[in-house]
Amino acid sequence: MTGTIGIGSVVSGYRIQGKLGAGGMGTVYAAADPELPRLDALKVMSAELSADPEFRARFRREADIAASLDHPNIVSVYDRGESAEGRLWIAMQLVDGTDADAALRAGTMTPQRAVHIVAAVAEALDYAHSRRVLHRDIKPANFLLSGPVGPEERVLLSDFSIARAADDAGMTATNAVMTTMAYAAPEVLDGRNVDHRSDLYSLGCALFQLLTGRTPFADAPSMAAQAMAHLQRPAPRPSEFAPLTPAFDAVVGTAMAKDPAHRYPSGRALAAAAADALHRQAPPQPRFTPPPPPPRSRTGVKLAAAAGAALLVGAGVSAAVVLRDDPAPAPSAAPTTAAPAPAAVTLADADLPDALLPAEEISAVMGIPMQASGSSGGFYNDRLINVPECTAVMYPAQQSAFQNSGATAPFTQVVNPVDTQIKASVVQSVIAFGTAELARSFVDRQAGLWPGCAAKTAQVSKGSGEPTDDWRLGNTARTDETLTVTNSRVGSEVTCQRALRPVANVVVDVNACLTGAVGDRADTLAGQIADQISSGNGG
Repeated sequence: MTGTIGIGSVVSGYRIQGKLGAGGMGTVYAAADPELPRLDALKVMSAELSADPEFRARFRREADIAASLDHPNIVSVYDRGESAEGRLWIAMQLVDGTDADAALRAGTMTPQRAVHIVAAVAEALDYAHSRRVLHRDIKPANFLLSGPVGPEERVLLSDFSIARAADDAGMTATNAVMTTMAYAAPEVLDGRNVDHRSDLYSLGCALFQLLTGRTPFADAPSMAAQAMAHLQRPAPRPSEFAPLTPAFDAVVGTAMAKDPAHRYPSGRALAAAAADALHRQAPPQPRFTPPPPPPRSRTGVKLAAAAGAALLVGAGVSAAVVLRDDPAPAPSAAPTTAAPAPAAVTLADADLPDALLPAEEISAVMGIPMQASGSSGGFYNDRLINVPECTAVMYPAQQSAFQNSGATAPFTQVVNPVDTQIKASVVQSVIAFGTAELARSFVDRQAGLWPGCAAKTAQVSKGSGEPTDDWRLGNTARTDETLTVTNSRVGSEVTCQRALRPVANVVVDVNACLTGAVGDRADTLAGQIADQISSGNGG
């Protein structure tokens, strides 16, 4: 067993269903449990670490300690063992969702959400510390998130003690050191005694990052300089990097105190101080709120489901699931002071359906007869992808991308070929924003995020336990007003172009898929929708 394990392979009874991620220590897979009807997260350690006698001993000991932890905010460890090929593995709870680092990069983090996440992680740490267990790898990527954004969002801390085993074994891989360095307590770096307050220092670093979008001492030009910053420089002030109350400066300053004795005595104390700072935060600026949706008939629900199914059949990718109407959006990002009054909305939410192109015009651009297959007035949530931060690069009208962006309402239509044997589809979406400035800012922000997904392979599936499709994500281009990227399905001739374009207070979001070269068809369609809105024919 070398390198990546193929889908369908069996590791100690676990049948591999898909790859979730990889790091310096090993690779994590979604795998069918050998005894129970569920999917587990199976972390298979690298061959190099598995062959290290000292690491093997510490891995077994620390995995057993992690398995003894039973807390609602800690990822459960089910089993550990060794494959027939000598690779160590650990089976853990599979969390259906994302992580705080991915949410941060997707632009969906707010001070309210950051404090909620840190409070849950603090509860997990206090429980572990009460059992004399240290985590020693506290960072947003290890904060797993599941469920609707808001007070009910579930937060689970993952990777308990496995990083400790790696550190003790002397692992010096660059990625592992860099990951630790951004959150490393001074006593960890200079060899002093380490206790639970080292985890709390790291949690303070994570809070700073969730509030500001950057790690502490991110300006340090090298790993050595970053280490010296943790040892010598004052804790950074969040209010200098984001529109936040200075009360957060005091919270981070205490959590990141050089002397452990000057830090918070517990995670709960840190979380309480962060909650108090949040209460001191100025309220968000007024934003447009979508009107309550009309009651959905059974026909309406079926229509929305049909839209997702059409996307699946036409493009050969995972189905888009329409979100229920009940989840409310999380509060908007922390405001600036003296914000200008919002500009008048030029396209009302109720007029969004009129902004879309008729099937005849789409047929002319795609070169084949097409017809509307379904429509939806809700955002989509395509979460079954191994690189969740790239979901918005593949799919239009994504909840994860538009959450807390100032968007007020979407409207989406799926258009498929009249001949069902032809593999092609168009998803055209128009998303209204409170102001034209917000719409343009959203596209500008995506222009900064999309390039990070270039050349990645995204594995997507219809659902848990279902087969996966691999998609190769392309390079991002920005011409005139439109942001585009072309993705291709691995092992197939299907290609899809995504296009984003701001016009007035609207973002036009189009995905066009075709067997063969899709060219600039999504760009063309987005341009035609934008022209229609600009001319006043869209509302």
